[in-house]
Amino acid sequence: MNIQEQIKQIVAECLELDVNTLDCDQDFFDMDGYDSMRSVMILSKIEDTFDVIVPEEDIFDITNINQWVAEIEKIKG
Repeated sequence: MNIQEQIKQIVAECLELDVNTLDCDQDFFDMDGYDSMRSVMILSKIEDTFDVIVPEEDIFDITNINQWVAEIEKIKG
Protein backbone atom coordinates (compact mmCIF):
# COMPACT_ATOMS: atom_id res chain seq x y z
CA MET A 1 0.00 0.00 0.00
CA ASN A 2 1.51 3.35 -1.00
CA ILE A 3 1.39 6.58 1.00
CA GLN A 4 -1.69 7.91 -0.78
CA GLU A 5 -3.64 4.68 -0.23
CA GLN A 6 -2.66 4.63 3.45
CA ILE A 7 -3.74 8.23 3.97
CA LYS A 8 -7.02 7.64 2.12
CA GLN A 9 -7.69 4.69 4.43
CA ILE A 10 -6.96 6.81 7.52
CA VAL A 11 -9.23 9.63 6.34
CA ALA A 12 -12.00 7.19 5.43
CA GLU A 13 -11.81 5.55 8.87
CA CYS A 14 -11.78 8.85 10.75
CA LEU A 15 -14.67 10.31 8.75
CA GLU A 16 -16.54 6.99 8.58
CA LEU A 17 -16.68 7.16 4.78
CA ASP A 18 -16.13 4.59 2.03
CA VAL A 19 -12.51 4.88 0.92
CA ASN A 20 -13.63 4.47 -2.71
CA THR A 21 -15.69 7.67 -2.53
CA LEU A 22 -12.78 9.90 -1.53
CA ASP A 23 -11.34 12.42 -3.98
CA CYS A 24 -7.70 13.13 -3.12
CA ASP A 25 -8.04 16.76 -4.25
CA GLN A 26 -11.28 17.46 -2.35
CA ASP A 27 -10.95 19.92 0.51
CA PHE A 28 -11.48 18.24 3.88
CA PHE A 29 -13.95 20.97 4.85
CA ASP A 30 -16.19 19.80 1.99
CA MET A 31 -16.19 16.17 3.16
CA ASP A 32 -19.11 14.78 5.13
CA GLY A 33 -18.37 14.49 8.83
CA TYR A 34 -15.19 16.62 8.84
CA ASP A 35 -14.71 18.85 11.88
CA SER A 36 -11.89 19.92 14.18
CA MET A 37 -12.04 16.73 16.27
CA ARG A 38 -11.83 14.55 13.16
CA SER A 39 -8.91 16.68 12.00
CA VAL A 40 -7.02 15.86 15.19
CA MET A 41 -7.84 12.16 14.76
CA ILE A 42 -6.49 12.21 11.19
CA LEU A 43 -3.30 14.00 12.27
CA SER A 44 -2.72 11.58 15.14
CA LYS A 45 -3.26 8.47 13.00
CA ILE A 46 -1.01 9.80 10.22
CA GLU A 47 1.77 10.60 12.68
CA ASP A 48 1.46 7.14 14.26
CA THR A 49 1.24 5.29 10.95
CA PHE A 50 4.25 6.97 9.37
CA ASP A 51 6.19 7.48 12.62
CA VAL A 52 6.59 11.22 12.03
CA ILE A 53 5.90 14.50 13.80
CA VAL A 54 4.26 17.02 11.48
CA PRO A 55 5.64 20.52 12.05
CA GLU A 56 3.01 22.74 13.64
CA GLU A 57 3.49 25.45 11.02
CA ASP A 58 2.58 22.97 8.25
CA ILE A 59 -0.56 21.45 9.78
CA PHE A 60 -2.95 24.26 8.91
CA ASP A 61 -1.84 24.36 5.27
CA ILE A 62 -2.88 20.75 4.65
CA THR A 63 -6.44 20.72 3.34
CA ASN A 64 -6.69 17.53 1.26
CA ILE A 65 -5.30 14.02 0.90
CA ASN A 66 -2.73 14.91 -1.79
CA GLN A 67 -1.30 17.63 0.45
CA TRP A 68 -0.91 15.04 3.23
CA VAL A 69 0.94 12.79 0.78
CA ALA A 70 3.31 15.63 -0.14
CA GLU A 71 3.88 16.46 3.53
CA ILE A 72 4.76 12.87 4.45
CA GLU A 73 7.08 12.59 1.45
CA LYS A 74 8.77 15.86 2.48
CA ILE A 75 9.25 14.70 6.08
CA LYS A 76 10.43 11.22 5.14
CA GLY A 77 12.81 12.78 2.59
